Amino acid sequence: MRSATYSVMRANEYVLTSSAYGVGVCTDPASVAYSSRGSRRAIAGDLQHDGAAPTHRRNAGFNPGKPDTWYLQSPMWNIAQLCFTFLSLGVQFAAAATPKIDIDQISNRTDKGGATNFATWNKAQQSFAPHLSHLDFIEVEITPGNSGPATKVRLKILDGDQLISTKELVVQPDFSGALRFDLFGEHVELTPGSRYWIRLEEDVLTFFWKYDTPSPYADGEAYFYSHPIVAGVASSFRFRTAGH
Repeated sequence: MRSATYSVMRANEYVLTSSAYGVGVCTDPASVAYSSRGSRRAIAGDLQHDGAAPTHRRNAGFNPGKPDTWYLQSPMWNIAQLCFTFLSLGVQFAAAATPKIDIDQISNRTDKGGATNFATWNKAQQSFAPHLSHLDFIEVEITPGNSGPATKVRLKILDGDQLISTKELVVQPDFSGALRFDLFGEHVELTPGSRYWIRLEEDVLTFFWKYDTPSPYADGEAYFYSHPIVAGVASSFRFRTAGH
């Protein structure tokens, strides 16, 4: 079957192409008939051909076996096909562009510890060694320690003394549990196996950061004012990281 495509040139005029006869023009939309396959074709001399072949193609019946049958695709059908194609590509691109986020490091709860404030001047921080190269979120477990208004809580990610990323949340004074800092849009890249620090800060003394002693986490330790939070015993602040 000789297939053809078209484009709109001006009102009531379409350009058709065919592997057999090159380019032709249909100028009378009333003569475009529907075929049994849902496409449309120019018939009865309404197709003008600009090549060496005869200038009129007369084949009023639907006969795909004849080389002088021209087909004109429905414009709405083409638009629908195009929209579906772009939508499919968009879904595939979005799926490919969104990475799978996995839990990376976690300090399991043992209920054998305590909690301490993380006022900025106390440098409360937890070391960790990631397995994944991108950090997408961090959760820290905090609890109210003193009454007060809503408080800004800052998270800092450090490589030694170098600040890699920071984020701040306003936390209501009655909050208790895992506080999540989403870092997906921050593009925080880490070197797997290297040591980094999670530092928590606030400028008042509203919240406390929970920790466990002895530490359930083997790849890091809780520090307070540049020293282990419990002298002589490895301890760990409660936290969880995720990435891809």
